[in-house]
Amino acid sequence: MNTIEKLKEQFQARITIDAHSPQRYYVTVAGKDVRDVARYLFKELGARLSTCTAVDTRAGFEVLYHFSLDKEGLLCTIKALAPRENPTLDSICDFLPGAEWIELEMNELMGVNFAGNPRVRPFLLSDDFPAGVYPLRKKPESDLQHD
Repeated sequence: MNTIEKLKEQFQARITIDAHSPQRYYVTVAGKDVRDVARYLFKELGARLSTCTAVDTRAGFEVLYHFSLDKEGLLCTIKALAPRENPTLDSICDFLPGAEWIELEMNELMGVNFAGNPRVRPFLLSDDFPAGVYPLRKKPESDLQHD
């Protein structure tokens, strides 16, 4: 049984899997399921966390956890949406310490909170950077000027 079949069997209706190519899969999950799916990929299937990214979308902040399964030559990305009004997901750094700094970066630059990250603190921006301003967020549409 390959990785994708194992994920489908383990999480069933809690995930949606989209194949971008035979080596690239996107696993969409509810925010509450990120930890379980990431833990399973890492601990049970031996996936390696490559990086995490966040994208500011109209629906909220899409957080992507990019995992590599080197033996299969497979890239698997967990996608979860953090709602704009309360952009919070559970941290994965307690079982995957390599995620700690990336969560700090997403927190500081996008304003996504990671509940359970023990070291939430200023990380990249200067100490005098304005609180509540997130440099990688899009401007609200109401602030955009239209020609």
